[in-house]
Amino acid sequence: RNRFIIGEKPCLAMYIGDDVSDEDAFKVLSKIKGLTVYVGAPSKSLPQAEYYLRDTEEVTVLLKKILELKEK
Repeated sequence: RNRFIIGEKPCLAMYIGDDVSDEDAFKVLSKIKGLTVYVGAPSKSLPQAEYYLRDTEEVTVLLKKILELKEK
């Protein structure tokens, strides 16, 4: 129940957001072992995201790294 499946392969749900309105998604995914990333300076007002990135350029780097790992 805490895992997502695409076809026959397990996968990890990931949510990247940059706004207070993303807080609900961060809360839900934290309960089901999803990866949550807030884009912007870390803040006490957004404690639900497990990780943060400074800006969209860092998001691009993260996604490229994930693709590199997948290709290995």
